[in-house]
Amino acid sequence: MLPVIPLPLAHLPVHGGLAVPSTAARHRSGLPVFGLHDPLRLRRCLRRRLCGICDAPFGVDDRIALMLRPMDFTRGYAGEAGLHPHCAAYARRACPALSQQTTRYRATARSVRCGDDLCECRFWTLPPTSPSGTGAALPPFYIAWMRAVDYRAVPDSARPSRLQVDLREVSFLKVRLVTPNPPDPIDMGRILLAGLPMPID
Repeated sequence: MLPVIPLPLAHLPVHGGLAVPSTAARHRSGLPVFGLHDPLRLRRCLRRRLCGICDAPFGVDDRIALMLRPMDFTRGYAGEAGLHPHCAAYARRACPALSQQTTRYRATARSVRCGDDLCECRFWTLPPTSPSGTGAALPPFYIAWMRAVDYRAVPDSARPSRLQVDLREVSFLKVRLVTPNPPDPIDMGRILLAGLPMPID
């Protein structure tokens, strides 16, 4: 059963019964590509300190939720925008990975080209850290809460045109396990190094 779209997200377009996040890539036709961020939308969202789902700004006293993998903690950066609490709750119900409707990445690389030469999809690329198209098992996902005053975007050293959330020296308010996917040996090392809650079978 599809989750009910909360009232604060009622202004978002809907596809397949799901609210389309503000940063989601979408073709010129309007067809969204869930799981892939439009680089320009994401950059705007991070620069203006907007929620990655509802596109509303964060207040100075807000708590911000980030959905993170073990590698994000050890790298010190997150490639996705923060979320309001109600948006994070919706994402946990609606996203196949966060709701554990799936435990693996796509087995084939997603096609991001629609064939329309005027569509922005010709500029889309998967991030270098994305294992999409490998069919590999998904890592554990965590939700980490931080204060809005600690939330800032910085350029990606590998691709300066991209922004990412700086997690270095952030004192998280709390970190909780979202999906207890069994970690591979590398992620197990990251979990131990970062002192994260341990996934349990």
